[in-house]
Amino acid sequence: MQQEGVRVAALDATNSTRERRQHIWRILKESGLGAKRMYIESLCDEEELLDENIRKVKLSTPDYRDMDPEHAVEDFRQRREMYIRVYETVTMEDG
Repeated sequence: MQQEGVRVAALDATNSTRERRQHIWRILKESGLGAKRMYIESLCDEEELLDENIRKVKLSTPDYRDMDPEHAVEDFRQRREMYIRVYETVTMEDG
C-alpha cells in the first residue's frame, strides 16, 4: 500500500461487522496513505450461483486446495452461515 501508483484494498465479507470495518478504516487513516473509501455491497442468495462460485473459486484457495471437494463445499457453506449471523449491512457510518 505504500508503493507509488494506484492501489485498491477490498474489504470482503470476512469484515462483516461495522466495528471491524471502522477498525480497518482507522488504521488506514492513521497510516497517512490518504486512502479514500468507496462502498459496494453485493448480496447473493441464489443457491445455484453460490454453489458455482464455491466450486470454481473457493476450492482453489489455500484453505481448500488439498481437501475433498464435497467436504470443502460443506465447510465453506458453514463458514458462510457464521458470517451471515453476524453481518451488519454497509452504511455511510462505517467509516
